[in-house]
Amino acid sequence: MTFLRWIAGTVFAIAAVLFAVANLADVSVVWSPFHPALVMPLSVFGLGMAAVGFVAGGVLVWINGRSVRCDLRARKKQIRDLESALESANENTLAPVRKNDPLPPLLSVSSSPPTS
Repeated sequence: MTFLRWIAGTVFAIAAVLFAVANLADVSVVWSPFHPALVMPLSVFGLGMAAVGFVAGGVLVWINGRSVRCDLRARKKQIRDLESALESANENTLAPVRKNDPLPPLLSVSSSPPTS
């Protein structure tokens, strides 16, 4: 997957350089009717708009991922709480439970027979 990202990034970078070299003519950009037009190379305007779109898309993805990040944070807190509860329970048992044991140790029972 990392290799594909490098390939896609390289292709995008080459395309951006080719676009910048091919579009050096000046264009007038009117942002509002109350301000004078800006004169800039078309490549600067095009790559600037691509950068604005990239940042806006990243912000939208970050906002939409909020619920996933909150769930992950809550689960990590729950895991920490359960691990600390397990450690305190292990300290209170007669024989400590080791992490790799398949079953916890049995508590010893008195060996005296029941009286009837």
